[in-house]
Amino acid sequence: MNKREFAQGYLEKIADLSKEISSGQIELVLKILEDKLENKHTIFIAGNGGSASTASHMVGDLAKTTGRPFKAICLSDNITQLTATGNDISYDQVFSNRLENLGQEKDLLIVITGSGNSKNIIEVVKTAKKLKMHTMAFLGADGGKVMVMVGSHILIPSFEYGPIEDFHMILVHLITAYFKKKKKTKALFLDRDGVINKKPKKGEYIKSWEEFEFTPGIERLIRLANRKGYLVIVITNQRGIGLKKMTVKDFQLITSKMTNELKKKGAIVNGVCYCPHLISDNCSCRKPKPGLFFEAASYFNIDLENSIMIGDSKSDMIAGRRAGCGAIYWNKYFAKLIRDLVPSDNFFADKF
Repeated sequence: MNKREFAQGYLEKIADLSKEISSGQIELVLKILEDKLENKHTIFIAGNGGSASTASHMVGDLAKTTGRPFKAICLSDNITQLTATGNDISYDQVFSNRLENLGQEKDLLIVITGSGNSKNIIEVVKTAKKLKMHTMAFLGADGGKVMVMVGSHILIPSFEYGPIEDFHMILVHLITAYFKKKKKTKALFLDRDGVINKKPKKGEYIKSWEEFEFTPGIERLIRLANRKGYLVIVITNQRGIGLKKMTVKDFQLITSKMTNELKKKGAIVNGVCYCPHLISDNCSCRKPKPGLFFEAASYFNIDLENSIMIGDSKSDMIAGRRAGCGAIYWNKYFAKLIRDLVPSDNFFADKF
């Protein structure tokens, strides 16, 4: 058997199969999931074998979607309850027994099955319907008995389990990607030294809380960003750590004090990203490189194109623009506007 030809043939089979999957069915599934998320209903997911792995993976992905995550439970994950039910009652009841204890009206059951004929899948669908839950299935082959039992489904029209399970996993990632993109948020990125706090003299570093002094009016800008729906993320180079002028613990203590003091004034900082390296380390995170922006964007699911960087140096401006953000230079005139002209937090309303 020619290995390259086999691989190419399998990939071509997957590509051809993708054209036969109904985008209308996928659209309906996304609409149902949007409704469950909006109304805070729980999603239960079940599958056997490889489909159990897909169910578990789907719960993990849904639970970490940015914004308000889904309430999702994998019925295949609790090995203690599965084996106890299978041993003491019946393997046919391993999912329905648990769902009966947890499910409520208007919750959603998703079953993932290649054949659509597994007895425990059929039983859990019956239980969901008895509880007046919505039902959905990711299916293969001809859909089996389950297809006519559920309220909505996506059918992978293949009788080979490999491609069926491949596409079930693709559906999980498609759904996750949709909700991640839908929930992307904008951010106000702020440099620390020189913007949030008064900048130390050249060659000196803020090594303790006693040396830290807020820039007058910075809390007003942060409060405004909070109200306008921006995450506030601090992006800061802290070369003093690399130079052994202070420790990571020193920096974290200052950070904790800083965020707590701002919080007392109603100004919420959502995250702090820092680079502890020296210039000679040639890392990807030290500004003017944009690595910290990409790290924050990945973690918080930030839409960089609609975000803003405010900094007091050329490296801040370059890093922000390299990340795709708008960039505002913080100088003494801008700082004076923040201090003197924003008592009602309205001055920069048109900027956000």
